[in-house]
Amino acid sequence: MRFIHTSDWHLGKSLKAESLLDDQAHILGEILRAVDDQKADALIIAGDIYDRGVPPADAVDLFNEILIKLVERKLPILCIAGNHDSPQRLNFGSRFFERSQFFMRSLVRSDDQPIALEDQFGAVYFSLIPYFDPSRVRDAFGVDDYISFDEAGFILISDARSKIPRGARAVAVAHAFITGGERSDSETQSVGGADNVSASHFNGYQYVALGHLHKPQSMGKSIRYSGSPLKYSFDEWQHRKGLLSVEIDGAGRTSTEFLPLTPKHDLVVIEDTIENILKRPPSTDYIAVRLLDRTPVLHARAKLEPTFPNVLSLEKIGLNWQPSDEEARRREGASMLEEFKDFYRYQTDETMSDEELKALEKCLVDVEGNEIL
Repeated sequence: MRFIHTSDWHLGKSLKAESLLDDQAHILGEILRAVDDQKADALIIAGDIYDRGVPPADAVDLFNEILIKLVERKLPILCIAGNHDSPQRLNFGSRFFERSQFFMRSLVRSDDQPIALEDQFGAVYFSLIPYFDPSRVRDAFGVDDYISFDEAGFILISDARSKIPRGARAVAVAHAFITGGERSDSETQSVGGADNVSASHFNGYQYVALGHLHKPQSMGKSIRYSGSPLKYSFDEWQHRKGLLSVEIDGAGRTSTEFLPLTPKHDLVVIEDTIENILKRPPSTDYIAVRLLDRTPVLHARAKLEPTFPNVLSLEKIGLNWQPSDEEARRREGASMLEEFKDFYRYQTDETMSDEELKALEKCLVDVEGNEIL
């Protein structure tokens, strides 16, 4: 059996107030082509379908469109809720949709059963484990005592594994932070690693299809994050985004192939002087510009726009100046004039001329006419 593992679509997301819906529509088309090219037997969406619990209407329409195209292919879709999704909203019609082989699990429940899909060797059982926290697991399993995220994960995952026949091939689909994973800025952060879940809880599964972390990564043998299909923060600009094609044979052995996806617009960070940046070829990619110029650049965005119309972030890091501890101690008690002279020298590698010093001295007078030098 071959299935496609994806996660973290975050439909409806914006980046620096720029809607990414057209980019998401494009990348879903790329995923659909991969499903066809790979002749996949199923598609996994491991949580965070939407970017927020109440998604915009056009994001819901986009998800509806891709579901119709997948169902037309008679392709089983195995889907769970992530921490950005509303469990109750995603649960609407879930039992009815199973008639079209769209299997959604969004609520933490103690009576959920695995989904069995058949190939020439028999059944492969899929445990669909939606995003959970301790309170949801306590309510679902009648636990009275305090439990941590890790303990909640153990209870929920162990229960899911116990419902799969002994010796059968088993795949877990989950949305969680596995201890040791590498986070990105676009993910929801917990305090002090409180949401850590041990990878060992998934022992007994031949493959674990994870969602939540946006960088593709492996957390152990056959425990994988597919990562998000698009770059959703500028710290992800060097990530290779894609999906995973997973094959499981009759003995339960798995092989995985990473399939890169080509976005409509890439996400790029350019760190250079304005002069050098303007020598680059034109690009419609989403760009974060970090100017290294040591002198002010007037109307920087207007200068960049004809060549780079999608500059979403502009920083003048060459003008950021913070004295070292040694410099700060040396200048304790320094006058404002001396501070300005040091700053000017730092930015330009030159000293102020006599004419500039006189102009500065004239400015550094308070409203009462008292010198403050």
